[in-house]
Amino acid sequence: MRRSPVLALTVGLSRPARWLRWLAPAAWMGLMSFVSQQSSPPEPRLPSGLLAFLGGHEDKLFHFVEFAILAMLLRLALGTARPKLRALLMVVVGCALFAATDEVHQAFVPGRDASPLDGLTDVAGAVSGLLLTHWVLGWARYRLGRLSQSGRIL
Repeated sequence: MRRSPVLALTVGLSRPARWLRWLAPAAWMGLMSFVSQQSSPPEPRLPSGLLAFLGGHEDKLFHFVEFAILAMLLRLALGTARPKLRALLMVVVGCALFAATDEVHQAFVPGRDASPLDGLTDVAGAVSGLLLTHWVLGWARYRLGRLSQSGRIL
C-alpha cells in the first residue's frame, strides 16, 4: 500500500512520538482558556471598514477564528490522510464541548458573560476550519500525487 505524501511529516515518527502532534492543539486550548479568564481580554485592532461591516459584533469574528484554528490544529493532529467521518465528527463535538465549557466558565468571570450565540459562532468556526483544512489536505494529496506520477518529484 502506497503512503500519502501528506503524511510525510509523521512517517518517520515512532509510535510513542506521535503524541507530539497533539501539542499544538493543547497549547492553543490553553491560550484560549487563559484569554477567556481575563476580565477584559486584549482585542486586536481591526480596520475601520471591517468594524463598520461587523456592526459591533467583532467578538463573534474572534470566536469564529479562534475555533476555526482549533479545528484546523485538531484535524492536523489526526495525522491520517483520510480520517473516517467519525473522527471528523469527534473534532466538531470536541470543539462544541470546549466552547460550551468556555461559555460556562465566562459566566463566572467578572466583566464577562456567557452567550449561546457565542457558542454557536464557535461551532460554526470549528466546522468551517475543519472543512477548509480537509479540503486543503485533499487538494495537496491530489496535487502531490499528480506530480509524483509525472516524475517531477520522487
